[in-house]
Amino acid sequence: EYVCERVCGFEGDFKTVEAHENVCGYVRGDQWESDMDSEEEETFLQKWELSVERRMEKKMQAPEGLLVSLLPFQMESLAWMCDQEASAYRGGILADEMGMGKTLQAISLIMANKRQGGGGGGGGGG
Repeated sequence: EYVCERVCGFEGDFKTVEAHENVCGYVRGDQWESDMDSEEEETFLQKWELSVERRMEKKMQAPEGLLVSLLPFQMESLAWMCDQEASAYRGGILADEMGMGKTLQAISLIMANKRQGGGGGGGGGG
């Protein structure tokens, strides 16, 4: 059983740790397995740490009416999606691993947009 030490709320078996590290960006050192030599591994880890530092720290609470709680990484995702919806580019790609709650995050975005009066779409009906 694996519990994330960053206290993001993730718990799971070792098979799901790889998917989780893509979201949270942290895996305990004793669970790291690699076929790389130490120099390649060090280079990879340095690049990985730099990418983790770019993570978004802004979080958004679940919209009122959502009957389940969002995990911290889902709150970050919701904040990012709401920012994207408000930007000139309107949208993005939510590409979390399977089982990380993409459907819940999408529903949260729809509910948040509805409460804020955002409509989405832009085309008028006919």
